[in-house]
Amino acid sequence: MLYTTGEDVNALINVVAAAGTTNRIEVKVNDNEDYVKTVNVTASDTITVKLSADWFTLGENTITAQMFSNDNAGEKTDKISYTALWGYNATAPILAFADTTIEGQQYEENLINYYAYNPANETTTVTLSFSDGTQRTSVVGREM
Repeated sequence: MLYTTGEDVNALINVVAAAGTTNRIEVKVNDNEDYVKTVNVTASDTITVKLSADWFTLGENTITAQMFSNDNAGEKTDKISYTALWGYNATAPILAFADTTIEGQQYEENLINYYAYNPANETTTVTLSFSDGTQRTSVVGREM
């Protein structure tokens, strides 16, 4: 998702919790311990967590969420994460990749998900260069 307004971000999180239990959701931006929002939940629901615009940096940001049990110490879910592209106050084009690692076998097709944002235009030209010298160029809009 691309954010260009400079306003706080509302992250929607689907929660599946056992009835009658108390849990907490921790949502972090860029895995920074200073940028954590904690929400207590007691049932399955979709919750909205407001994250401060000040927590985001220009370019690629990662929002992670994890649920911890308040009833059973040490019990927690796997983390889920989401890549957000912060374009507010951008003066130059930004390119960010959705996946930190792309693995594949020789002759296998692989999908490279990326975000491109050019504050000056609705579209921008992106050139991907590979280690063998191959290049691919495309004109893309402000989307992944």
